Amino acid sequence: EKDKPKPKPDEKKDPEKDKDKDKDKKKKKKPLDDPITGTWEGELERVPPQIKDVKFELELAEDGSVTGSLSMFRQEIEINSATYDRETREISITVDLRGREITISGKINDDGEFEGSMQLGPREVNISAKRTVDKSKKPDPEDEDKDDEKKDKPEKKDPEKDKDKDKKDSEKKKPESKDAGKKEADKKDAKPAEKKEAKKPALKEPKKPRKVEALEPYKALFAKEIPALVETRELFTMKEAAKLFTEKYAVRTVIVGADALAREPDALADHDVSVIAGPRLSVSVPKQLEATNLPQLLANERLPFAFQSAGTTGSGQLPTAIQYSVSRGLSTTDALNGLTSSPAKMLSDKSTFGSIATGHDADLVVLSGPPFEFSTRILAVMIDGVWVYERKEEK
Repeated sequence: EKDKPKPKPDEKKDPEKDKDKDKDKKKKKKPLDDPITGTWEGELERVPPQIKDVKFELELAEDGSVTGSLSMFRQEIEINSATYDRETREISITVDLRGREITISGKINDDGEFEGSMQLGPREVNISAKRTVDKSKKPDPEDEDKDDEKKDKPEKKDPEKDKDKDKKDSEKKKPESKDAGKKEADKKDAKPAEKKEAKKPALKEPKKPRKVEALEPYKALFAKEIPALVETRELFTMKEAAKLFTEKYAVRTVIVGADALAREPDALADHDVSVIAGPRLSVSVPKQLEATNLPQLLANERLPFAFQSAGTTGSGQLPTAIQYSVSRGLSTTDALNGLTSSPAKMLSDKSTFGSIATGHDADLVVLSGPPFEFSTRILAVMIDGVWVYERKEEK
């Protein structure tokens, strides 16, 4: 038995050492450098001054992905995807701009400013922006450790204070003197003092809910400030979407892509919706010799409609397509409304554009003749009350 090895006693855990280890772990987990999260404001180069301002709302995740939205060309655009490389400080953002995917790429320089560019059709537009609101600041873990230390340490007792407390307690326990009894009687005879109103504890303000930028547009939608744009080419989906948004949610609804209505023109007759036709205005229908003039069909069904082109690249071909539709029977009044007042009413009940009236935006195009004649030329263009183009007289 003497030769047998004695079992080793279990090591006792030292709470102080465990605390030190936890502190070391917290110190190692320092927050990553975040030069992205926040509000960025800047401008576009080589564009009219009325639309040069650009604004970004960005949030950087630990894996390098970026979420948020941007304001450009007077519209709010959600970011499809974005990435940031911490080593090269390069950032790439992809968005859908007027039906076309646009990539904004650039780099954050040593001054913390973003310098980049994007391709708009045949030309490249430069972008510069600076972070005006930094939303990346988080509490320092070292400060949290100090607070934890204060909580864990027991309060030191002061012997002098304890003595004073014991004296006061002993004085309270002594029998009351005759003078003290008289004072008590006088207090009873005296009128009771008015009770002081108890102070109500200050109510803490409730914490604001976390703001998710991707869901912000839905607030304006269900507040009926903006319409629901439903893009579909299927007739069944078109009917169900119109029923859902107009009857259940009672919001203004715009159907984007109305080619299927050429087969069943009265499919949306029971719903108060608008339609956006294009980019094809002549739609082929099975068992019909001629293609259907879609804008004329919508006008006959008294459906408010507007035109759309195939992104920025197809905008130059839109007037020619409308001219062809007019030549096949669409009235010039319906065609002009589809280009101006109808889309303005679809976007907002309080729109200040789309028609010439007092107090409206002064965005005008001056033509040399009827709008849909092939010989008509643009003489001048005004944006926000400023003439940005004037045709020079040909000698």
